[in-house]
Amino acid sequence: MSDLLDMTADWTPDPADDTFVAATPEELAELARAGRDPLADWAWWTRRPELRHIYEHARLYRAAPAAVLGYVLARVAAQTPPTVTLPAIMGSPGSLNYYAALVGPSGAGKGRATGAGKSAVTFAGGNLYETAGIGSGEGITSVFAHAEEEKIDLGNGEKESRRTLVWHTRQALLRVDEIAGLRTQLDRAGSSLAEILLSMWMGELAGGQYKPGNPSTPLPEHEYRAAMTVGVQPRMSAALLGRHASGSGLAQRFLWFRVKPEDQELATLDLLRQQREAVPLRLDLPRWSGPTVLDVDDAILLEIMNADEMSVNGIDPMDTHAMFAREKVAALLAIMRGSTHVNLEDWSLARDVMDHSKLARQDCIDGLAEAAAEENQDAGRGQAQRRIAASDAEAELKAKRVTDLRRLILGHWESQGRPTRWAPVRRKIAYRSHKDADLVAMDLAAEIPGFPAPDLESAA
Repeated sequence: MSDLLDMTADWTPDPADDTFVAATPEELAELARAGRDPLADWAWWTRRPELRHIYEHARLYRAAPAAVLGYVLARVAAQTPPTVTLPAIMGSPGSLNYYAALVGPSGAGKGRATGAGKSAVTFAGGNLYETAGIGSGEGITSVFAHAEEEKIDLGNGEKESRRTLVWHTRQALLRVDEIAGLRTQLDRAGSSLAEILLSMWMGELAGGQYKPGNPSTPLPEHEYRAAMTVGVQPRMSAALLGRHASGSGLAQRFLWFRVKPEDQELATLDLLRQQREAVPLRLDLPRWSGPTVLDVDDAILLEIMNADEMSVNGIDPMDTHAMFAREKVAALLAIMRGSTHVNLEDWSLARDVMDHSKLARQDCIDGLAEAAAEENQDAGRGQAQRRIAASDAEAELKAKRVTDLRRLILGHWESQGRPTRWAPVRRKIAYRSHKDADLVAMDLAAEIPGFPAPDLESAA
């Protein structure tokens, strides 16, 4: 740990340094398909100096680098004016409003992650955003603005009420330290919080209609920047992932980050000294002048536009906004390096962040399942009900395996230039999975024009 502060902002890998071998994007993607976390690989953080700095700073404070990155991305989003948007692929500009869930049990390090995320980087010119908690839906909109009403004399004794929107800030980082507080507001009778959060992520008109005497007001489309972080204990994540909440689409709008470090070191006097001497990385973000549409590589835009057609039936409902979320992450990574152009490397890094997010989200799903199982046991529902739960879990595992296998097969088919024969694709699949792969390939051949139907005799 003594060399943590020897890194400089203009650090680049030394070809003569054989202490590590940087993984390629393809190798990292393969790790993700195998259930491995790309962000747990040190080599991933060496691909950019700002990422390496975040990694080293997180280690210095014994925090999870992925969670620190998630918080820094929230700060970058909040620092970016609402006039900066993504290209209008689906007819309207894309918002950079961003939500992050910091996932871990009580005491796992959510506070360390947010603290390290605050001190890891600074912005040229200082923070342009306000930091606030959230309450009701009306409470969120009031962070940004309130309405004032005045009577206008029209003459002839007639008066007209006119509303004026008074802005407090157009950029805010909203923080919810524990998911329980968010759940209380979401569950409140008549709460509009979920609806407003859904609209805000898209940058749409957020809030109900203005009523006389009520200072809350709807926020106009693309005139506010909202970033939000929420601390989430897996076993208490029902507010976002429970049976009644998951259908709202709110969970799909979050990026999920693990807060527990892979290997947390014990505190030492040397570590304490290094913390005192640590210097944040100064991020020189783009200078914005008026409305700006980020320049996104055409290849990225085509992939996003074709995502619906390329997806197979049975796609995980939790991934319905994955491409848009990935585009937001890629854009924030580009802005973090001071660019207004989102390139293919940004897109590749964002894919790895999304892969980590899915694993962290699965931690919450597993935590809810464990809590439900314990509740069932405590309620004395008996062995029969536990067998049903086990059967459901087995069915879920089988369904997940089929989904993963479909994605793996499609990935190999695409990477080989969409061959017209099944055999070359089959050879890329592990031998133990050949039988299952043949069955999945039959379904894919029936669903996707041009996909090769299995010819098992020649494939063998």
